[in-house]
Amino acid sequence: MATVTHAWVSACRRACPQSAVRAWVDDCTAHAADKANLLALADAANSELEDLTAVGLKLSWAKCGTILTTPAFAGELQRQGP
Repeated sequence: MATVTHAWVSACRRACPQSAVRAWVDDCTAHAADKANLLALADAANSELEDLTAVGLKLSWAKCGTILTTPAFAGELQRQGP
């Protein structure tokens, strides 16, 4: 899994170097402390997820999500995401 998720982790870290990005056995997590960094992080993560699904990997949408603090911010991320 580390080989498969390496591109996702790298893209997220490049988009937001001060974020916490990790790949575990069966999931990837990323955290950013402010809106601008989270938007950049979400954009990078979504781009890499599209690449992972393009090669035939199946995502567990039940485990995919974003924790937000405001409805307005949720709308901004929804417009960016898949």
